[in-house]
Amino acid sequence: MILDKVSNLRNYSNIPELDKILDFIKQNDLKTISVGKHIIDGDRLYAIVEDYFPRPLEECKFEAHEMYADLQLAIEGLENCRVAFMEDVGERLDSPRIGDVNFYLLKHNYFSEVVLRSGEFVFFPPNYIHMPGLGNINCFNKKIKKIVFKILM
Repeated sequence: MILDKVSNLRNYSNIPELDKILDFIKQNDLKTISVGKHIIDGDRLYAIVEDYFPRPLEECKFEAHEMYADLQLAIEGLENCRVAFMEDVGERLDSPRIGDVNFYLLKHNYFSEVVLRSGEFVFFPPNYIHMPGLGNINCFNKKIKKIVFKILM
């Protein structure tokens, strides 16, 4: 996992498809970009623009992706995100499958929590356990607008 300011994104040359992501950011007005899926390079790289209110804990789940890495970039607002190690995962939930995401319960209550704020990004490689979209006292009544770049690994 990487958490940093968007202004430092170009320093992470180890992130696949970084040049295409930076071009997309440069070519689009992120404040006005439309919500939905934006194809950048077919199934290899696309962006999902989201605009929502962060959710209470009861509505969030730990997840991991099998084939895609996530680069989540906050445009406006903030949300909490919990992260855990794969060895702390318990059972996989029988939730309906959405794309390549699987949902999990933890066998221990071991996790870390980060805040993703406007102008920051977080990078999750495939099979990295994370719980995005989580609200906190400072953001339940404020929307977050973010872009999730899906990078085929």
